[in-house]
Amino acid sequence: MRKRQCLFIIILTISIMNLFLLATAQMKISKDKIPATIPADVKKQIEKLYSEDFLARKNAALKLGEMKAEAAIPFLIALLPDNTVDADNVTVGEQSAQALGQIGKPAVEPLIEALKNQDDSAKSNAAAALGLTEDLRAVEPLLALFKNSPTLIRFSALGPMSKIKDPRVVDFLIATANDKTLHWYNRSEALRTLSTMKESKAFDALLDALKNEEPGIRSSTARAMGDTNNLMAVEPLINALKDAAADVRAYAVVSLGKLKDLRAVQPLITTFNDPWTEIPPVTVNALAKIGSPAIDPLILSLKNGNVTERIFSAQALGKIKDTRAIKPLINAFKDPDVKVQSSAENALATMGDISLEPLIEALKDTDVAIRAHSASVLTQLKNPKSVDALISALKDTDASVRAQAAVALTELKDTKAVMPLIECLKDKDTNVQARAASALGVLKDERAIEPLINALKVDNWDVQYNAAQTLRAITGQDFGQDAEKWTQWYKSKK
Repeated sequence: MRKRQCLFIIILTISIMNLFLLATAQMKISKDKIPATIPADVKKQIEKLYSEDFLARKNAALKLGEMKAEAAIPFLIALLPDNTVDADNVTVGEQSAQALGQIGKPAVEPLIEALKNQDDSAKSNAAAALGLTEDLRAVEPLLALFKNSPTLIRFSALGPMSKIKDPRVVDFLIATANDKTLHWYNRSEALRTLSTMKESKAFDALLDALKNEEPGIRSSTARAMGDTNNLMAVEPLINALKDAAADVRAYAVVSLGKLKDLRAVQPLITTFNDPWTEIPPVTVNALAKIGSPAIDPLILSLKNGNVTERIFSAQALGKIKDTRAIKPLINAFKDPDVKVQSSAENALATMGDISLEPLIEALKDTDVAIRAHSASVLTQLKNPKSVDALISALKDTDASVRAQAAVALTELKDTKAVMPLIECLKDKDTNVQARAASALGVLKDERAIEPLINALKVDNWDVQYNAAQTLRAITGQDFGQDAEKWTQWYKSKK
């Protein structure tokens, strides 16, 4: 076993070294070629491009781009094949491309030459850099590259190209999107690029693609249309909510959320019933992005929708955090379905302290369910302003409310609650007694010792167990649930 582990470590070490050497070997220009006459700060950063530390290389490329250092062009181009990546998922080569794009027009001709590189990463990064320059000289070389190397058709390379204001770019992207000989992924990347362009032809191509016979193309188009910022996409995307392919429906939901149009709200609410269970949570997020315009329809759905609609409407209302939703959510505590009640609780907790005062007031409601659930949400909010109201709730006529108030006071840890909780140890409901005993364990007040010893005599295991645990927490002693031993110890300490 040890031999295997050693062999594994050796192989892993060699692999890492090879990757490291591969990454650092990308710089093919000798260091002595750095011009001596360039500004010192530029020279310093170019020298760092030769570092064995890939982060140093990446940061140097970043700074050279910010400096628009023309002298760095050949050295940055030499780093375009460098695929070393960090936690940001940006390679050294990609950062170098960004820098070359910032340098702009002086880098165009060298970048066009770099398109002839045998390394795909170098070509892809050079293409991205050329797009960032927005220079018309780049159009023909880029089109030729993508026509001859269709596997390079991906958004990282195509996306910057959309910045070049030339009709040939739009025509090429449309032709690529419609080319059935290409893999659907590459066609999708062309569609994604079209979504970033303002030309009407680009948008029309997306509308056509949304009706494509291939689910992958429709899915990619539905995803891309959310980035168009074009409200003419709303109706087509609403229709896509009924697509046979689940991915298309899901991406239509996401895009409608990005477009934030009121027309989408009711159709989105209907997707709470989608047979693919992953879609309703996506819809909740989409409606949250739409925000205020979605409030009234969601409140109506919370009141009159089916169980599924009520559950997810509550979730969406919680994420939007609009005060208009507070009262309807509190009323949802009376819903006949416990999942709706729970969803309403979570929504109000998500809304935070804006729901605090209404919840405190709800502790006085005539409906038991509203009082109990309000106490439960206050438990989650943990706001000291609710202490007095919760202490009062310890005397509620309903045991479930009293028990939940005791739980909430456990979280708040306010010493004002000590004596009221001690009184609860004599409550006629054992669940209230057990919760009070547990709460006193957090407060650790010695005034509770004797009442807790008496609670050990209650004929209920939960009460006895919680009382014993709390006694141990307060005193440091442990006599289990033996009331007699605790009594003897307590008398000896007087």
